[in-house]
Amino acid sequence: MKILLTGANGQLGCSIKEIFKDSHITVNAFSKTDLDITNKKQIALAMDEFKPNIIINAAANTNVDNAEKYPDKAFSINYHGAKNIGMASKDYNIPLIHVSTDFVFDGDKKDGYLENDTKNPINSYGLSKHRGEEEIIGLASQFIIIRTSWIFSEFGKNFLKTIYQNIKLGKKLKIVSDQVGCPTYAYDIAEFIFTLIDSLHSSFAQNEIYHFAGLHSCSWYEFANLINKVAFNEGFVEKDDLIEPIESSSYKGNIALRPKYSILNSNKAYKDFSLRPTKLQNAILKSILSIENDER
Repeated sequence: MKILLTGANGQLGCSIKEIFKDSHITVNAFSKTDLDITNKKQIALAMDEFKPNIIINAAANTNVDNAEKYPDKAFSINYHGAKNIGMASKDYNIPLIHVSTDFVFDGDKKDGYLENDTKNPINSYGLSKHRGEEEIIGLASQFIIIRTSWIFSEFGKNFLKTIYQNIKLGKKLKIVSDQVGCPTYAYDIAEFIFTLIDSLHSSFAQNEIYHFAGLHSCSWYEFANLINKVAFNEGFVEKDDLIEPIESSSYKGNIALRPKYSILNSNKAYKDFSLRPTKLQNAILKSILSIENDER
C-alpha cells in the first residue's frame, strides 16, 4: 500500500512518518516546498508518479493570528488546497484522510463538541478550515475528516516547545487561563490514522467525521503549568512556579478571537477503534525527553 502525505514536515506529518516507517505501508511524504497543494498541476504530477492508494492531507496554515492578518494566505492552503486534494481524490478514485480542527466551532457550547454539532468559526483560520471541510465532503471519492485540537510534540513549533524553551531559561510566563481545550499528542493522532487505514477499504468508516483529541481537558495556563511541573520533576528546570494565569481580555499578544471552550468529544473514535490517547503527563514527558535527546 502506498500513501501520499502532504504537510510532511509539520508536527503531525513527522509523527506519521515515524509511526509508519516500520510498517508494510510506503509513505511518499511531501513538504510544502515539495508539493504546493494550491497547484493542481503539481498534485496531478505527484499522483501520476507515485500512484498512491490513499491520500493523507496534513498540510495546513495553522498560525491563527497570521490567518487573521492575512486571510488570503490561510484560505489558499486550508480552503483552496483542500479543494484541490478533494478533487484529486475524486479524479483518481482513492480515499482521503483530511485533518481539521476544533476551531471550526465557536466555543459557546458548555460540554464537548460532537461531530454533527453546528460549525460556527469565529476567526479566519477556523473559517478557512470549515470551508475546506465542506469541499472535502462535496468532492472526495471517499473521505474521513479528523478534527483534533491543541497538537503538541517534540517536532516543529508548538505550545509545549515554546513553554519549555522559556522555562529552561528561568522566564516567568503569563498564560491565558480562560480558554479550555484538549491538548493532543501528535503521535496519538498518527496512530489513529494508522488504525484508520485498514477501515478505509471497508464500509465501516467511509465518509465519516471523527473527533480525536486528548483525554484531558484544561486551560492553556493549566497545560503550561503541567509542562513546568513535569520538567521540574525530571530536573530539567530549576523552578516549578514559573507560570502565572492571565485572562484573555488582558492578554495583548493575540489578534484573532479564540473559542473559550473547544473541547472535542472523541468518544465515537475511542469506541469505534478501541483507542485511548496517551495520558497528558506522560505525553509531555515523552516530548520533553525527545527534545533533550535531540539537543545533546
